[in-house]
Amino acid sequence: MPKKEFEFKPEDLILLRRFYKKSPKLFGRSVVNTINTVAFESRLALLDTIQEQMTVPDNRFISRQMRVDKAKGVDIRTAEATVGSIAGPRFTGWVEQETGKKPENSRMMTLVARRGSIQNKAVPRARAKSSNDFARISDFQIKAKSRQHRLIIFLQMMSRKKKLFIMPRRYKRLQRGVYQASKRKLKRFQTFGDRKVQKEPWMKPTIQHQLKEKDMRKAWATNISRVLPRRLR
Repeated sequence: MPKKEFEFKPEDLILLRRFYKKSPKLFGRSVVNTINTVAFESRLALLDTIQEQMTVPDNRFISRQMRVDKAKGVDIRTAEATVGSIAGPRFTGWVEQETGKKPENSRMMTLVARRGSIQNKAVPRARAKSSNDFARISDFQIKAKSRQHRLIIFLQMMSRKKKLFIMPRRYKRLQRGVYQASKRKLKRFQTFGDRKVQKEPWMKPTIQHQLKEKDMRKAWATNISRVLPRRLR
């Protein structure tokens, strides 16, 4: 049996029929406006859920990525509004948390890159941007007796240059990633490899709760009042 998200009383339907006969375009406009009202309120609810369930350093980023495509026109047969997160070149739209899908991005920032706290944004020089030209051992002609000797020479060079570099493969205790070398130690800014993301649905439960708790009769009445001429009230 289909689930009822909301329902009207019989007297409401009689009034709607009279209203539609007198002004079908205004009826369609009120339907579209009601759909958009619910969509934008759902967007706000999704933003709250993301902030409650996840750690996202930049709240402005969350707001930019959560969009609404408004329903348009007055034809109720095709009226549809869409709300959801927008993916980007380096962002999937939190699809892994919603569906449990394995992340395609194999890179993950470390606490060093986030200045000691997961709450912080990663420092600009640690980001995988075209302006950040990370050094690679293959960029240099290094004469060495062995692979280990070659790596030691490379690390010494990076320590002097104070430049971030990529460790493309695991070597002893060194994991794949982006590092910075100093005289005493290596700091890892990014880790390469399979990322584990815990499935924690944030969209579907929020939308379902929003529709369940929403007073659709009140939203409908509000939008009808906005478009209804006084002579039809």
